[in-house]
Amino acid sequence: MNITEPVYFFPQLSLDEDDASNIDGFYVGYKINASPDPYTFIPVDKSHKSEVQSYELTSLNRFTEYSFIIQAYNKRGAGPPSETTSVRTLEFGKFLFCYPVN
Repeated sequence: MNITEPVYFFPQLSLDEDDASNIDGFYVGYKINASPDPYTFIPVDKSHKSEVQSYELTSLNRFTEYSFIIQAYNKRGAGPPSETTSVRTLEFGKFLFCYPVN
């Protein structure tokens, strides 16, 4: 079931200026909390024009609890993952994953 209305989630990332300039983008990892399956990762390129990045996930199940992590990446590979955050989707609505980049 696809979800149709926006739901917002804002994990906080703290990057110092040197780290931020070396980042090419982020992997958004998500999975259903109760599932033994691994995370599904989606690469999201970093925009140099904005301090806030967002990615809309449209294939989530309604009224389901998901775990999310984010990992920065550059030409040398992925960094360590963020702490896991859990979010329950609404019965009706889209999930817009937003993360601020300083």
